[in-house]
Amino acid sequence: MHPDNPKRLATQLPARMREARTAAGLSMRAAAERMPPELAVTHPTISKWERGGALPSLRQLGALATLYNVHPQWFTEERAEVLGLRHRKFKSKVRKADDAAFRRDAGLAANALLRLRKVLGVKPSAGPLADEIRFDDDTTPAVAATKVRELLGLGTGPIYNLVAVLADAGISSVELETSLGIDGAAGVVNGHPFMFVALDRPADRVRLTCAHEVGHIVFGDCDDGRVPSEEGPTEDRAFDFGSHLILPHERLVEAFRGRSFLKLVKTKEEFGISVSAMIYRAREAGEISETLAARLWKDMARRGWRRDEPGNVRWERADELESHIEVLLHESGWDWEQIEHAAGIPREQLQIRLDRAMRRSGFGGPPTGSEEDYLEGDEERSGVIPFRSQPDR
Repeated sequence: MHPDNPKRLATQLPARMREARTAAGLSMRAAAERMPPELAVTHPTISKWERGGALPSLRQLGALATLYNVHPQWFTEERAEVLGLRHRKFKSKVRKADDAAFRRDAGLAANALLRLRKVLGVKPSAGPLADEIRFDDDTTPAVAATKVRELLGLGTGPIYNLVAVLADAGISSVELETSLGIDGAAGVVNGHPFMFVALDRPADRVRLTCAHEVGHIVFGDCDDGRVPSEEGPTEDRAFDFGSHLILPHERLVEAFRGRSFLKLVKTKEEFGISVSAMIYRAREAGEISETLAARLWKDMARRGWRRDEPGNVRWERADELESHIEVLLHESGWDWEQIEHAAGIPREQLQIRLDRAMRRSGFGGPPTGSEEDYLEGDEERSGVIPFRSQPDR
């Protein structure tokens, strides 16, 4: 191998090989057994590579890349690290390989976006959420959400395209599927806040996830060196912030004013937040009683609405990376080999991303039944739930 910077490579390559193997969930022995026999790679060989005692040949490195499902340049390239990466699965509850794979994939996606921006001359927004706005621990989530809305000129109305608004405000987003089964995560790359979001979830859940991750960013939870708490207070704070960002308190109060469940469904469609989340918020804020909240949830369960609520919410689209791929393919005349090299992600993975983005459109899930199933009929089918005036609120 003939690296441009031998000293950097001597330090970086062993760590990258170890990181890739861990993310692939392979022991050194298992990795050696899966290497092509003609390359004569043994368990001690891999151990020596990962300790920095020797360097693999280009052919051996290429075989490792194939085995670990990364692009060969992943081992040697300079790239920005994802700092302060947070997700809701704590280390004590996550397989080491799954966590390593998640962090690897987050870094690959973020760096691919940064590189393709550079290729196309696209500058990210230096909006106020990039680094200007940070709240201390004494600020309540509701106050923080209100200030963010004011800063972005959103008033108390709906945010119709949350990911786009956040991009303009300085927060980048990329789609990231993961075996961790989490909805999203947040981190910092080159001093720029990033959200990593799983988009194959119900649309209202995706919106709340995005707003939740903004909470982590603006409260400084992603700052490098800050240790995530396993006791959950930062998660509760981020959830509360996200809920208030999507649906201001005064609009929540309006949604529960009256006796019709249909009003809650209309609020869901207007603001893009689930009815279940509204009921939870209203109960926690004391706008409805525990008894009424329990009865509403019970009624939703009886109608089959706990898993599949009525009301449509538009999909969020975190597809800036995929949009850049399309521009390079169809406007700049690049081929897949060039894009693969520029992005640092294998072609097959880029193609899957692009195909998934093109198929995602419209709304994030239809109502359980027809409109008449919840707008008309008797109590069992009606969208009107008999709210009690007394003693419940």
